[in-house]
Amino acid sequence: MKNKIEIQILSPATREQLIELRNEIRKIDGLGAFDLQLPATPLIQGKMDGGMALIVLEAVIAGVTHFTAEKTMEHYHEKIAALFSRILGTERTGQKSGVEAMSGALPAVSDKWKVAVSENKNGAKSVTCYDETGTVNIFSNREYSIDPEHTYAVLIGVSDYDDSSNFSRIPPVAGNLDEMYSIFSDRRLVGLPFENITRLYNENCIQIKDELRKVSRIKDIKTLIIYYSGHGQNTGNNQLSLIAKDTRNIDEELHNDIPYSFIEKMMNSSPADQKIIFIDACHSGLAAQGNNSNIFDFEPVIGTFTLASTSAEESSYFKKDAANTYFTSYLSDAFKEGISNSSMMLSLTDLYNYTSEKLLKNRLPAPVNKAQLKNIRADNFYISGNPAFSLEARLNTPKLLYQQGRYEEARREYILLEKDYPDNQVLRNEHVEFERNAEFNKLVKEGDILFFREKNYAAAQRKYREALTLKHDESIRDKIADCTINLQTQPGDDNKTGRINEQLIQGNGNVFLQQKPEQVTPGPTPIKNDLVRKRNTLLIRIGAIAVIAIILLFISRYHSTQTMKDNDGSFYSYKGETKNDKPEGEGHAKYKNGNEYEGEWTNGMQDGFGTYTHVNGDVYKGYFKNNYFNGKGMMKYQSGSVYDGNWSYGNFQGRGTYHYKNGDVYEGNWSGNKQNGSGLYTWVSGDTYDGNFKEDYRDGHGTYISTGGDIFDCPGCRKYTGLWKMGLKEGFGTCFDINGKLIYEGDFKANQPVQPYPNR
Repeated sequence: MKNKIEIQILSPATREQLIELRNEIRKIDGLGAFDLQLPATPLIQGKMDGGMALIVLEAVIAGVTHFTAEKTMEHYHEKIAALFSRILGTERTGQKSGVEAMSGALPAVSDKWKVAVSENKNGAKSVTCYDETGTVNIFSNREYSIDPEHTYAVLIGVSDYDDSSNFSRIPPVAGNLDEMYSIFSDRRLVGLPFENITRLYNENCIQIKDELRKVSRIKDIKTLIIYYSGHGQNTGNNQLSLIAKDTRNIDEELHNDIPYSFIEKMMNSSPADQKIIFIDACHSGLAAQGNNSNIFDFEPVIGTFTLASTSAEESSYFKKDAANTYFTSYLSDAFKEGISNSSMMLSLTDLYNYTSEKLLKNRLPAPVNKAQLKNIRADNFYISGNPAFSLEARLNTPKLLYQQGRYEEARREYILLEKDYPDNQVLRNEHVEFERNAEFNKLVKEGDILFFREKNYAAAQRKYREALTLKHDESIRDKIADCTINLQTQPGDDNKTGRINEQLIQGNGNVFLQQKPEQVTPGPTPIKNDLVRKRNTLLIRIGAIAVIAIILLFISRYHSTQTMKDNDGSFYSYKGETKNDKPEGEGHAKYKNGNEYEGEWTNGMQDGFGTYTHVNGDVYKGYFKNNYFNGKGMMKYQSGSVYDGNWSYGNFQGRGTYHYKNGDVYEGNWSGNKQNGSGLYTWVSGDTYDGNFKEDYRDGHGTYISTGGDIFDCPGCRKYTGLWKMGLKEGFGTCFDINGKLIYEGDFKANQPVQPYPNR
C-alpha cells in the first residue's frame, strides 16, 4: 500500500532542529524515504536579518512510504507528533532583533509547538493538527470541497507603481500577499501544495499576463483561484482594469494595464470546473457584473465565484501603517480564526457573509459577490477548514435555543445540521423530539388561552386532546377533565334538554363529528318496574350491538369503504389498504367537512406522499408525516397563490418559492410560514430585493433595485444597497441613479437619509 505524508511545521524552528527532525523520522520503521524539502521563499524579501527563522515557518517534510498491513496511519502520526514534542517543545529559538517584516511587525510566536500532518491514502485526503495538548483538529475532504492537489492559485499584488503621479503606493499589499500565501498553503486550512501557488509581487503587465496564460493551460486543474490586491480603475462603460507596476495613465487613457476582460478570457480558456476570484481593489465590484454596460445586469463567466472588496462605484480602503488592507484583513480573519456556529469547513458564502458583516460594522463599503458555479451553490462549496468549529457546541446550539423558547431559530439549526450530518441518527431523533415538544407546547398554550381567556372550553378541549396525541402528560388529562366539567355546567348546555349535541371538531385540517351521549333524567318508578326496565334496556342494547356488529361485518367484508376513528376520537370514511384495523399503505379518506386525502398511510396516519384536497379548493401535493405536511410539497391555493418548497409540521420551513396571486414572487428561506433568511423578492412591476429577511420584513443587508421609479424617500435613487430594519432602510447604505452613478452614501434612519441628500 502506497501513501503520501506531508508534515507542515507551524511553529518557528531552526535549520538544526529541522535536520534533527528529518534524521529522527528516518529512524522510524517504514519512513526511511522521508526527506526535508524547503519550498520557495514564502515571504516577500525586504529588510531582513536572519530571515531563515521566518522562512521555516512554512517548512514542509514530505515523502512516500510503503506501509505494512499491520501498521496504521495513526501509528505513524503518534510517533511523528512525539518527535516534534521532544525537539520543538524543548528548545525554542526566537527571531533576532534586526528582523523586520514588510508589515513592520513579526508574526506572533506561540508558546506551543504546532504541526499539521496531511495524508493522501488511496485518493482520500485528510489533515490532522497536533500541538502540546495532542490532536486538536481533523479535516477531511467534502463532496464539493476543493481538491488541493488539483487546485492552482495565482496571487497578484502591486504596491509600487512607476507612474507614481497617478497611482499612489499601497504599502499593506505586501502583507496581503503574505497572508493569502500563508492561508492557501496552510494544511489546516486550504492546504495547496507550494508548487501549486504562484506569487506575483510588483510585476509588470507582461509578466502578469504571461502567468495567467500559463495557469489557464494546465490540463489536470479542477479549481483555479486568482487573488489580486492593488489599484483598480473604471475605464468607462463599466469596464474594470487592474493596474500593474508599469501601467501608465496618459491623457486619461491606460497603457500596460490588465483589463478584466483579459482575466475573463483566461478563465474561459481554463479547463478548471470552478474559478474563484478574490479582488481587493477600488471599483472591484465591476468584476461581478461581466462585460456589459448596465450596472444592474450581471453575467459572469460560467463556473465562477467572485468576491470583490467593494461595489462598482466604491473605493477600497486601507491604512498605510497597517499590515493588511481592511478587506483582506477580514478575509484572513475568516480563514485563520474561523467562524463559530458554522460547519466543519468554510464555504464561499461564509467568507462573503463574514467580510460583509465586519466591513459594514466598521462603516466601510460592503463587498460584492456573484456566484455562478456549475451545479453547486456557493454555500455548499467548501474551500477551507474552520478553526473555530466545535462539533459538540454546534450540535448543542438548537437545544440551547429551544430552552430559551426560540423555537423557530432552533428548528432552522436542526435543518441545517441534518443537511451537514445526514447520517447522524441521534441528531435526527433529537429533531423529531424537538418538533413533537414544540408542537405540544404550542397546542397547550393555545388551549390555555381558549380555556382561561375566552372560556371556549370545547375548543380548548380539542387543543388539549391534540396535544395528548403527541405526548402523554397526566396534567393534560386533568385539563381535558376540567373542560368536560365546565361544558356540563355551562349555561344553555344542550345536554340538559336530552338532545344530542353535535360539535364540529377540527384538527390538522380535518373536521369530524363528535356526539355527546344522550342524558335522560328518569322519573320515580316502582322497584319492580325499574328492574324490568333495566332488563329490557340491557336486552335492547345487546340486540342493538349485535345488529351493528353484523352490519359492520357485512360492510367490512363486502364493501371496501370503512369508517375509521382518528386518534382524537373523530370519525371519517376510508377506502384502501389496512393493517391492524388502521389505514396502512395506499388509501383514500374523506372527512365530515368535505376535505379529502389520498396517498400513503402508516399506522393510521397520513405518512409519505399524498394529495390533500380542501373543500374550499386548496390542494396540497407532497410529503406528509404524522398527519402533517412535512417535507417537499406544493400547495395550490384557490385564490391563485402557489407555494412550492419545504414544509415542517404544516409550516413553510426551509427553501421555498411563493407565487402570489398578484404576480409577485418570493424565492428563498422560510421559517414558521414567514420569510426568514436570505431570499429574492420580485414584484410584478420588475422591482427586486435580494438580501436578508426577518419575519416577512426586509431586515439585514440587502439590495433593492427599482425598474420604474425612485426608491422610497430617495429622489433619483434606482438602486439601494445597505442595511434594513423592519422593511425600512436603517443603517449604512448607498444609493445609485439610473446610470449606476453613486449619488449618496451614509446612514439612514426610518427610510430617510441622515446626511444631506444627495451628498455626491
